[in-house]
Amino acid sequence: MKLTPTRMDIASRKTYPKDRLLRFVVIDGTLVLDEKHVLPGRGCYLLKSKEALATAVKKNLFTRHLHASPSNELLQRLEELL
Repeated sequence: MKLTPTRMDIASRKTYPKDRLLRFVVIDGTLVLDEKHVLPGRGCYLLKSKEALATAVKKNLFTRHLHASPSNELLQRLEELL
């Protein structure tokens, strides 16, 4: 039996399987989406939903967790992705 790793969503503070979440990391002071969950460094996870993204942006959760805010390009890409 293989266990599925779980991580906490920064917007709802609930745990979900990793495959239902998006991972974000900071590289050279820029917040980036880690699509394959392999980039080095500290990351935070966000549920793959427009509501979770809206909550994270409204409450400034990326800055709170990673000390970097998302660029407009990243936000547009996430809106298209979700």
